[in-house]
Amino acid sequence: KISKFKNNLFFEMGVRGYLAKDEKNIYIITGMGNLFYLQNKDILNKKELILKKINTNFYNLAISGSNNTYHRNIVKNVLVKNDKIYVSYYKKNNENCFFNSVLVGDLKHDGIEFKQFFETNECQPFYDDNTAVGGNLADYKKNSILMTIGGWDSYVRQKNNNPQNIKSLIGKIISIDILTKKAEIISMGHRNSQGLFYDNQNNVIYSTD
Repeated sequence: KISKFKNNLFFEMGVRGYLAKDEKNIYIITGMGNLFYLQNKDILNKKELILKKINTNFYNLAISGSNNTYHRNIVKNVLVKNDKIYVSYYKKNNENCFFNSVLVGDLKHDGIEFKQFFETNECQPFYDDNTAVGGNLADYKKNSILMTIGGWDSYVRQKNNNPQNIKSLIGKIISIDILTKKAEIISMGHRNSQGLFYDNQNNVIYSTD
C-alpha cells in the first residue's frame, strides 16, 4: 500500500529532494538545501505529514554571493552517519570552475552549522541542469562513506577521457575516510551514477549508471 503526500512549496525550494534517515527520524533536503525532518513513527496511518525545519548555514556557504543560476538544483544527495549529516552539492568557484563538494555538520535539530568536508578541486568549465555531476552518497565501512563523481560530460562536451584517467576523480566511485578525509578510487569509467548502495553483509557495492 502506497500513500502519496504533496507539498507545492517543495518545487519552489528546488526541483529535486533527497532522503536520509537514522533510527528515529527521516530527513528531507530540497535542491536548494532546505532541511526538514519528521519522526519515523509519524508516517504511520497519517493523512498529513508535519515536517519540522532545521535551520542551517547551507545557503551562506553554498549559494549566497555565488550568482549561481542553477542554485535550485545545487544539492545532489544527503547522508546521515554517526550523528553527522553530510550534504553533497556542486560548488561554483567562478564562471569557469565547478566541482563536487561535500559539507558536514553535527546532526542537531535545533540548528546545524555545516563545515567543508571534502572537495574534488578539479575545475570543470560549465554546469547546467543536464550536466552529469554525480554526487550520490552512501554509507560504507566503519569510518568511510561512498561518493559518486559524475563524468561532467567529459566525452561529449569536453572531449577528454577523465573517467578513464586514474589520476582524476572525474567519472569515479570513491570512498572517503571520514577521519582523514582522504579519498580512494573504488571504480572508474562512470558517466553519472544515480544509484549507490553498499551491502555490508556481502561486502558488495551496487551502482546504476
